[in-house]
Amino acid sequence: MNKPIALSVIACLAALTGTSANDLSRSDKSLPVSPSLVFEDVAAEAGLDFQHYSGSPEKRYILESMSGGVAWIDFDRDGWMDLYLVNGGRWEELVQGKRTVSNALYRNNGDGTFTDVTEEA
Repeated sequence: MNKPIALSVIACLAALTGTSANDLSRSDKSLPVSPSLVFEDVAAEAGLDFQHYSGSPEKRYILESMSGGVAWIDFDRDGWMDLYLVNGGRWEELVQGKRTVSNALYRNNGDGTFTDVTEEA
């Protein structure tokens, strides 16, 4: 993660937990634990079933080390931001014309859930 993004994430977490700038500048650099802030994995309940693959474990080629990505885009122009997930892959499979993993496109249903429309798109 590059420095400006990392600082933005820390600033957002600090705002959510009520941490002041003075707290973040202290010498131990640890963020305080807030019992009121809890992250919960709700991907399955939201209809998101995606397995990310990041190339071969050896990462012999630079393209394998770059991995995947995420984009929020309203592909169907219904006013709801849909989710496009880019997967990684193995260089050897790409050269051989094989593809064992795929990207995924999820339509936002507008109610906190998503529908996989990868095949339809």
